[in-house]
Amino acid sequence: MLEEVFTSFTAVKILYYIYVMSLWLLTSNLYEPCPPAAGVSLLLSGPTVSAVSLTVSPDVQQFFSRKAEKVSLSCAEDGQTADGMKVKRTVEGKTQQCGNRREDFGFINDSFCIVSDLSRSDSGLYWCESSDRSSEQINITVTDGALILEVPALPVLTGSDVTLRCRLRSGLNTESADFLKNNIKIRSEPDGEFIIRGVQQSDEGFYSCDFDQAESARSRLRVKGSSLPIVPLVAALVSLLLVVLLLVAVLLLRRKQTGRKHEPDSDKSHLHETTYADVSIAQAANRREKHPADLETIYSGVKTQTAGLDDVTYGQVVIRGQGSAGVRPAQPSEPDMVYSSVRAGK
Repeated sequence: MLEEVFTSFTAVKILYYIYVMSLWLLTSNLYEPCPPAAGVSLLLSGPTVSAVSLTVSPDVQQFFSRKAEKVSLSCAEDGQTADGMKVKRTVEGKTQQCGNRREDFGFINDSFCIVSDLSRSDSGLYWCESSDRSSEQINITVTDGALILEVPALPVLTGSDVTLRCRLRSGLNTESADFLKNNIKIRSEPDGEFIIRGVQQSDEGFYSCDFDQAESARSRLRVKGSSLPIVPLVAALVSLLLVVLLLVAVLLLRRKQTGRKHEPDSDKSHLHETTYADVSIAQAANRREKHPADLETIYSGVKTQTAGLDDVTYGQVVIRGQGSAGVRPAQPSEPDMVYSSVRAGK
């Protein structure tokens, strides 16, 4: 009994440690970003993007060059404004920082970098950077042409729907458009909109659109995996299942032990029985009389079987056959025996 309790307690401790470890994995960051190389954007070792990101508003990569056209840029980390981060860009091989100095681009308004009156000279790679961290780069294109393709600037989640719009300088969608991926035509849409449903990693690539012999610039559609790591989720579910199975096993064990306590003792389920066997009758010859002498009863091979309570059956054998001398009694074929049973009290 003590050994079973100790085994159950040990199993509970082991499963508890597994459950705590799975919760720790679920709340920790399994994917550490790789350090960026010189002149290369930050890459990831897992399917998730960097915790620091550049937010673009509106969330597109292509703009028309014109007065009053502007874009707002900011640095975010885990959905919050990232302190100490600066917005930078590379234009025609020159790196600049957003600020209010003469050599800077744009201007700072609160925590946002505002770039207004967009022109072709604003086309380039934009990102967030601090002394020890950097975000992914976003390619912003400003065109003098008549056509742009609206592609999200931020990565889209796998499984979501994304809409690519082919727009005119007037702000309206084209009446129809051909959509290209990596310079290969993939489909035509009558309303100038291409909806990709259930985006997968294979949908990543450079997209553009054609309309009335005009072609937009190419912009990259980026796809990222689910923000919740699947490994700790599976670990948590497995550990929870093990805990449930352990509880079921403990309940079954207790039920079995309770049943044993109420089970009657098998040694008391039978009665003591005394069995007499191999009873033989021997007759002795009489010298004077030819009738048989006194019958003698000889018991041999008495076997006793004990299997339960003290219920004993006693058999008494009485032999009737002796008469007066000289009188030959009628000899029965078998001696008359009277058996009586006595059951011992408890």
